[in-house]
Amino acid sequence: MSKQFVACLLFIFMSISVFAQKPKVEKFSSKDMMEFGKQMKKYLNENNKQLADDWEKIVEKQNGLSNDKLHQVADICNLLDDVHYHAPQYIQYITAVLAYAAAKGDAGLFAKWNEMIPDVIKGQKNGVLKDYNAMMNFSKVYFANGSLKENGGFVWHCESENYELVYDNEPKMVYRKCNLIVVGIGDTITVKNTSGEWLILKEKFIGNAGVIDWQKAGVDQSVVYCTFNKFILDANKSDLIIDSAILTHTQYLSAPLIGKLTDRISNRKPGTPNGSYPKFASSGYYELQDIAKGVKYKGGFGIAGNRVIGTGVKGKSAEMKFYNTKDQLVAIATSQEFVIKKGEEILSNNAMAKILIDKDSIFHPGCELRFSINNRILKLSRGEMGIAKISFVDSYHKTESNAEAVVWCIDSTKINFVMITAAGKIPASFESYNYFEKNRIEKYTNVADFNPLLVIVAYCDKNKINEGDAETIAKQMNPNYDESTIKRTLYNLTEEGFIFYSEYRHLIILKEKGATYVKANKKFVDYDNIKIKSESDNGRAAQIDLTNNNIEIRGVKQFNLSDSNQVTIFPSKGNITMKKNRDMDFGGSFYGGHVDFLGRNFAFDYAKFKVGITAADSMMIYLGTGKVDADGVHELLRRTGTFICGISGDLLIDGPFNKSARVKLPAYPKLICTTNTFTYYDDEKIHHHAY
Repeated sequence: MSKQFVACLLFIFMSISVFAQKPKVEKFSSKDMMEFGKQMKKYLNENNKQLADDWEKIVEKQNGLSNDKLHQVADICNLLDDVHYHAPQYIQYITAVLAYAAAKGDAGLFAKWNEMIPDVIKGQKNGVLKDYNAMMNFSKVYFANGSLKENGGFVWHCESENYELVYDNEPKMVYRKCNLIVVGIGDTITVKNTSGEWLILKEKFIGNAGVIDWQKAGVDQSVVYCTFNKFILDANKSDLIIDSAILTHTQYLSAPLIGKLTDRISNRKPGTPNGSYPKFASSGYYELQDIAKGVKYKGGFGIAGNRVIGTGVKGKSAEMKFYNTKDQLVAIATSQEFVIKKGEEILSNNAMAKILIDKDSIFHPGCELRFSINNRILKLSRGEMGIAKISFVDSYHKTESNAEAVVWCIDSTKINFVMITAAGKIPASFESYNYFEKNRIEKYTNVADFNPLLVIVAYCDKNKINEGDAETIAKQMNPNYDESTIKRTLYNLTEEGFIFYSEYRHLIILKEKGATYVKANKKFVDYDNIKIKSESDNGRAAQIDLTNNNIEIRGVKQFNLSDSNQVTIFPSKGNITMKKNRDMDFGGSFYGGHVDFLGRNFAFDYAKFKVGITAADSMMIYLGTGKVDADGVHELLRRTGTFICGISGDLLIDGPFNKSARVKLPAYPKLICTTNTFTYYDDEKIHHHAY
C-alpha cells in the first residue's frame, strides 16, 4: 500500500470525525419561543438525551425560563453557530442555563451573564476555547450551588449579599463585602470581612482586606487572629500566602506583630483540629516575658495550628532563659524552633542548651529539650545520631557523659543524669576532658588508607584555621572524593565530639577534643585514662547537689585512675563523689602499683594526680614474682600476708603532667606516709591466730 494512499485515507477519516462533532442544524428561531423550544429539544435529543430530558422537565413542564430568558438563550445559541462552535460547546452552555433555571436564580444576573458571553468569545483567538470553557465551567457550578469553583472534593465560594457580575476586560464577580471560604473534607480556609473580585477565567480571588482566625485549629477566634490588606487566593493552589499580615494574640502579645501568614486546605477527618495551619511567622525579633512562669523568650514569634512556635529569624536562633523561684538565671537554650503549649510545656527537637553551675555549665549542642510548665521540670535528651548523639559536657567537673538525659526541677538543688530506655543494660559513662582511648582514633584508619581526623587537623593547622569547606577537605583526603563520599564519616566524627559538621552549610569545624586526640595519639600532649561507668539498675546514674556542686556517681564497680601504673578504684556501695575539676572522694578499696588500700576516707586530687589517704583501715603490700601476665604487660604479684593499719598520707600516682605515663618515671606510684602505722599480729587471720 502506497504512502500517498494511506495519507489520503487518514485525511478522509479526520474530516469525517471533525464534521461529526456538530450535526447540521437550521438557525434557531429568536422570535418564536415555542418554535425555539422544539428546535432545542430536537437538537439535544440528537446530542445529549439526558440534557433533552432535563430541558423538557425544567423548561417545558416547570416553566423554568420566561420568554425573555428564552430569547437570550436563542441569541447565544445562534452566536455559537455563527462562530462555528460544535455540539460540546452547545452542551456546556445549555447545561449552565438549566442549572440557572433549576435554581431559579437572579434574572438580572442571568441577563448580564448572557451579555458578556459574546465578549468572552471575541477575546479568544480563533479556534481557541480555553476562556469559553472556563466561563462555562464557572457558570455551571455557580448557578447550581452558588460556588465559585468545585474540584476534587474542594469547594470555593463567597458568603455575601452584595455582589455583581461585571465585564471589565474579563468576566468578574465583584463582592463589596463577603466571607471567602474554601471547603475540603474536614478542613476549611475562611477569610472573613473581605471584599474583592473573583476573576472567572483565571480562577483567582483578588482581595482588598480580610481576617483569618484560628478557629479550625480549636482556638477561640477572639484570642488569635490576623488582619491584612491585599491578597490573592489562587484556586489552582492549595494554600493562601500573605507576606504582610498583622497578628493579634491576646494570651502572649501585648501588641500586634507583623509577619507572614500561610493557610492551607487539606482533606482531613471531619472534626479533627488542624494541627499545622494557619501558620504565622513574625518578620522581627522580639522579647516576651510571659511565655511561662520564670521563662523569658527572645526570637521570632509564630503559630502553627494550635501550637505557638518560637523561631529563629534571619539566621539568628531563638532563645529561652529559665529562672528559678529566686529569680536566678539557671538555664539557657537556643534553637531555630521552640514549640510552646500554653500552660503545658515548651519543647524543641534540636536545642543548644546549658544548665548553669556557678560560672560553668552542663552543655549540649543539639539535644531534645522539654520543659514542663506545671511542675517546672527541664529535661535535656540526647539523640541517636549526628550532633544529637554527642555527650553532655560538664565544664565544672571537667567530664563528658553519655547519659541519655539530664532531668532537673529548676527550683530544686538536685540535677539528675539518667538512663531511660537503656537503664540496667548500657552503663552511663563519665569521661575526663583529657580521656584518650587509642581505638577511637585508629578505627577510622581501619576503613581507609588514611585517618580522616588526622587529615582535618593537618588541614586546619596548615591554614591556621579551625573550620573548612567540606568539599575542599574531602579532596585533601582523596582527589576522587567529594563531600557526599565522606558524609557518613563526618557524622561519626561529630558523634564522637571530634568535629562539628553542618551539612546545610557544607562546613567542618574542628573541636578542641579532635585536635587533642590527634596530639595525644602522637604523645605530643598529656592525657588520662579516667572513665567512670555507672551500672545503676534503676537508670539513676548520677546526681549533682547544687548546694556544693558535687556530683554523686552511682552503680560504679571499678574504674582506673592510671592504666600504666595500675591504680584502680573499687568504691564501697558503688558510689563516688566528684568535685570540681575531677577531684573525688570515695571509700572502699583501691590498689596502686604493689599496694592495696582499704578505708573510708580517700580523696583524689586530679591536678596533683594523687590520692589522699586518711587513717586507712589497712594496707597490703604485694611483691613481684618475676613473671608477667598473659598479655605480657604487667608483672604478676604475690601478697605478703601482713596488714598495715592506720595509714595517713598520699599516694602519688605519677607526675602531675605525666598522667598518661608517656614518660617512664620509675619512682611512681609513690606512697608518702605522714603518720605512724601499725601491724596487729594478734589478728586471727595471721597464722590461724598463732599470736
